[in-house]
Amino acid sequence: MALLLSGKSIFRKVEQMNINSYKCIISHHTPGAIIQEQSLQPNLLIQKSKTNLKKRIIATIIDYSLVSIATYIYILLFGTEDSNGENSVSGLMALPIPIFWTVYFVVIEANYGATLAHQGLYLKVLTLKGKEIEWTQTFKRHLLDPIDILIYGIPAIITIINTDKHQRLGDLRAQAIVVDTKDPEQFSISDATSR
Repeated sequence: MALLLSGKSIFRKVEQMNINSYKCIISHHTPGAIIQEQSLQPNLLIQKSKTNLKKRIIATIIDYSLVSIATYIYILLFGTEDSNGENSVSGLMALPIPIFWTVYFVVIEANYGATLAHQGLYLKVLTLKGKEIEWTQTFKRHLLDPIDILIYGIPAIITIINTDKHQRLGDLRAQAIVVDTKDPEQFSISDATSR
């Protein structure tokens, strides 16, 4: 993006996804000169792969507990009572349930690098190259949640322990990795210019 500014450099710091990135606008010291915006974004360096198994299990239990509680409350408030005295939703009234699931797991993870519970435990989902995960990857990753997680998490635990980069099935499908951002052996940041 070209801008018209007079002769000085302007720096602004942007806080995004719990990682600092920097944008630098450099002028040519000539009033009215056309200047170019360059982005200084940190390289996310994956130092060493670890299972982070305990944290991942706890975070997943919390995440799905939150979604389950929200779903239960929704059905309780907006569902209709059946012959057994239990509330249920159907048709259009059932649509908010998958929408909420998509927002919680896909949208939040794609925008912030992790779901709420994973963020709370300093876990972050990255690509195998250490880049921010994209929407399509996040969607692919969570499509396999029913296999990975709902069978008591056994498939996920087996693949996390036995794969080189400690990935569950969803991670393998999305070519993603989960790192602990508080562990310097796993994760570090170094600023580098990207054009």
